[in-house]
Amino acid sequence: IGCGVLVLLCCGVFGITGYWGASYFKESFSDDPVKARDITDAIVTIEIPESLEPQGSLDLRVPIQGDRIMTGALYGSKEGDNHLIIGEFNPEMVDSGDIETQFRKSMRGTDRGEHENLDIIESETYDAKINGEDAAFRVSKAEGRESKKAYWQVTGEFRGDAGPAML
Repeated sequence: IGCGVLVLLCCGVFGITGYWGASYFKESFSDDPVKARDITDAIVTIEIPESLEPQGSLDLRVPIQGDRIMTGALYGSKEGDNHLIIGEFNPEMVDSGDIETQFRKSMRGTDRGEHENLDIIESETYDAKINGEDAAFRVSKAEGRESKKAYWQVTGEFRGDAGPAML
């Protein structure tokens, strides 16, 4: 009887914690276009091409404490072949200098992170000033590994309004 009560207690704690965690992360994602634009404006002042519409946003915070882990916005074309992802991270929770790799790892396994792997054919760097600091963006011509479709990819890290950010 004691073991049975212990098993029920453990299962109850794990079940409630799992349910609470899943609902917490579900609430962090939003499909509201206004929220995506607000998050973008909080990260950086940028002109988004008219062909890209807000598709979703992420506002991930530490449970109970409320500290921001990551915020981001996803834009896409109606055809679904063009995307823009802007994200900003808590400087205390990420290693600056390799934000792109960390972001890609965090998006693996989500429906928003399943994009075709690309082989870079040629690449060049574009230097810019964002929020008064130097930023470098890599503009690459690429090919999809499976589809052999041609892609252009622009990636870079910069200082957002509240921490390290990437495009």
